[in-house]
Amino acid sequence: MSHPMNFRRFAILPLLATAILAISCTAAAQSIVVRNNYEMPYSGPITFHTNLPNGIYAGKGAQGCITDGTAYITAALAAQSRVELKPRTAIQPQSGPLFVAPEGNEIKLSWNSSEIGRIGLALAVIPGRTAKIDNGVSPSQALDITFTKGSDGTLKGNAATGGYDLRITFKPYAGGWMDVSAEVTNISAGKNSAYVGLIRKITTTQINDPHMRWNGQFIAGTSEPTRFVGSSGIDHCIDWCSWKSGSLSFTVANGFTPGITIEREPGRWVDANHFYVWEHLRADKNSLFFISEIAGPDPGQKEGYTGIKAYTQPLRGEPVKLHWRLAIKPSPEPTWEESQFLTSAGYRRVTSGANTATVDLGVPYVEFGTSYFPYSTMCENFDYYRTPRIDREGWWPFSPKMWENWRAFAPQMRTDLRIIKSMGFEWVRMHHLELLAGMDRKNALAFIDFYMNECRKLGLKVLIDTAGSPQWFSYLAGRYKDVAKRIEIENEILIPGIKPGDPERWTACYRAAKEAAPTTDIFLTGCENMGMFDRLTRLGVPYDRLGYHTYRHGIGGEETLNSAAVAAAGCAADRDAAPVLSEFNWKMLTRLSPEARTKEWALIFGNLLKPRATPELLQFQWQETMSVNPRTSRQGVRHYETIYLDRRPKPEAFELMKLIRRYSRTDAPIRELPITIKETIFASGKARAAFTVKNMTSKPVTVKLGAECFADAVCKVIPPGIRSIKPGASASGAVEITLKPGAMPGVYHFFIKAEHSGKASYGWGYASNIADPRFDPNPVISDLVEYPQGIWLDNALDWSRPTCVAFGPDAPIVEMEMAYIVFNTLQSATGRTLRLCSTADIPANMLQTGNLILIGTPKSNPLIAQESPKLNPGKGTIISSANRLLLTGDSSQPVEAASIDFVLRYWKNAKDSALRVTDMEKGAALGNKITPAKVNPL
Repeated sequence: MSHPMNFRRFAILPLLATAILAISCTAAAQSIVVRNNYEMPYSGPITFHTNLPNGIYAGKGAQGCITDGTAYITAALAAQSRVELKPRTAIQPQSGPLFVAPEGNEIKLSWNSSEIGRIGLALAVIPGRTAKIDNGVSPSQALDITFTKGSDGTLKGNAATGGYDLRITFKPYAGGWMDVSAEVTNISAGKNSAYVGLIRKITTTQINDPHMRWNGQFIAGTSEPTRFVGSSGIDHCIDWCSWKSGSLSFTVANGFTPGITIEREPGRWVDANHFYVWEHLRADKNSLFFISEIAGPDPGQKEGYTGIKAYTQPLRGEPVKLHWRLAIKPSPEPTWEESQFLTSAGYRRVTSGANTATVDLGVPYVEFGTSYFPYSTMCENFDYYRTPRIDREGWWPFSPKMWENWRAFAPQMRTDLRIIKSMGFEWVRMHHLELLAGMDRKNALAFIDFYMNECRKLGLKVLIDTAGSPQWFSYLAGRYKDVAKRIEIENEILIPGIKPGDPERWTACYRAAKEAAPTTDIFLTGCENMGMFDRLTRLGVPYDRLGYHTYRHGIGGEETLNSAAVAAAGCAADRDAAPVLSEFNWKMLTRLSPEARTKEWALIFGNLLKPRATPELLQFQWQETMSVNPRTSRQGVRHYETIYLDRRPKPEAFELMKLIRRYSRTDAPIRELPITIKETIFASGKARAAFTVKNMTSKPVTVKLGAECFADAVCKVIPPGIRSIKPGASASGAVEITLKPGAMPGVYHFFIKAEHSGKASYGWGYASNIADPRFDPNPVISDLVEYPQGIWLDNALDWSRPTCVAFGPDAPIVEMEMAYIVFNTLQSATGRTLRLCSTADIPANMLQTGNLILIGTPKSNPLIAQESPKLNPGKGTIISSANRLLLTGDSSQPVEAASIDFVLRYWKNAKDSALRVTDMEKGAALGNKITPAKVNPL
């Protein structure tokens, strides 16, 4: 059985003498495979631990040796290529132009025997809470370091200053690289505030054409931006800096070092300074100063955010481990700096077998997943009325009464899981599974069995996050070990840090789960505060992966996600683990037009995936939900789901599926046998949709085709049977969908299943059963809403026209949330395609000829102001005018009342409505506030 092993980041290919190179050959079957998965070439050192025996290995453009369990390889690899190294009896020693030697307190760099530069070191320790980068650089003096040189050229040195011990190793490679590792350790007893930074001064003959990558953004010159865009917690600052001196190009590629953690009070561990050590840069004539800021200010961080405190020194005796690479090359290729940075600081993984070691530089593929937890997301809360007995107004509620009847939602869940499969997802996440503790235990387990069985049928893997006892973890891990391959202990529990009792509980849960399912990965999750994993290790808490959640907040700084992905992957590799990004999406794009949001979505997800540093990415969460109180809890920053309430795809869903096809494994069904189905419409209860199945493999395939759908529809493939498809060719057909008698208006989803060679590919289609909304004859909250033109709504608009739901560009949050509710429910109830946007983004043709459902006050919505409606104070008002329907009032509260009354009059009669199944109870806006109850985990 294969297993991953960690890279040893800083080692060199020894310049072996001929006598040493004549080591006897190992077994011919043994080999090393190095795979460059990046879309750029790489040339440089690769060092890792391996089980293979000592010996010499060589392949095309690569050579090296294994000595005492460590492989030392240098390789030149084209983009997305591989090289296999086989045992050899002897090879010629490697030589090159770079020579490194100590001279006084500095490191002298020579190229073909001519001096090209020098490196000096300083450590700034400045007491207090006022020092900044320039204070650390200006007074710094070169450390008095004594170096020793090993037989392989490695230089080691140590020094002490300001209550700190520095141990540093320079490992040169004659071909033009030098990897540097340093440990900075507080050896004093002091805990007072201070600025602490390790400074590397690199002097070359010239500093020409300097440029850098700063938090993923490419910048000319040596001046760092002064504004931190987005969440500064995941900043790294200088990823790499490159410049020219004479005929040579230099680049410094900085690794990622997690920030420190401190014990704020007994047993209470929190983050300090930054989530990562910040790497800064200053220039002075022909010298560049690289500053690793271990303790210092955070200008973009709110004081106290996630417990972070600036100017906090590391604890006594706990080393801060830094690493970087210096690479030198004449006339490098344009991607040289990126390749050195990504390979030395990013994703590196070794998979070892009995006779092989496979080294992946960058992820070979991404496994995509999504959060799907219908026991919460199918709840509905309209503030005035809601699903009976939900347990909270905020994220994520649960109604035991509703979910005791989970079988009523089984057809929808079967449909949803097949859409998820068709989109190319490989994982689904059961979020907050401890919520089911509010149910009858036998019935709760019956539901989990159902969910897991559906995933088994579809080949989906499950990630569970849950709280609970060790017995609960043991039960879940053991009963579902064939399908639940990841278990997260207590959702994102590391974000606030570690509390007394946490380590013991987490350890017990881990061990219980691991004993029941040894091959299931058990882990904890933070938010890029990777230093918490080092604290877990020191406290003896085991974990298999480094879990993290992150979001892109608003527009701008999308490049930061690129560095964030590299950081997580590199930190995981250094700790003999892999990262899992089990929750990712945007926030604060909610007011954008569909077109602008889709464009921004592609930037956000594209930047995250581009560095090939994320092996597992789970989008959060899958479909639009109305489970959260829109007034008290929604906040106006989400609606990041890629699937509408009626389960049709948002525009960004198509961008997501493009990325899945690009980055997923080459033998994934969505890549091998993609299926395309045209959207269709029912007529007299029947619909027909054309489809194509394309063979993207290199061999002919024989495909068995079938059709699946659920609830009030049946479907079949026309003509039925088996198709043979040549490589690159397509087979076409049609699927016929028939509604059962009494089927309601809305969107019905169906699937083509193509089975071949023991695999199954799914294609997803949908057909709309279009109808006007069916309104109840009377208002629902009549004492809060007025209908000046009468209560009848059936003819308020000509529903056959294109319809746009619009809020004011700067509308209060609750008014925008009302627009989302009206849009999603009305589109679902009618089967029609609607548009949602601000009034500034309404297309001209819709303004002229379409329906406009306008939400807001005359002050917040300029198109409502044009109508000059007569409004009574405190009363929601519903008025129609030509092709416009106004859901309005004199303030946001009556606007909410008007919108909810409008929705509830048709939503109780809609196909996708949970209230139709569960009925409803009064909500918080009518005085029935929820009293939070503590859930006792199973």
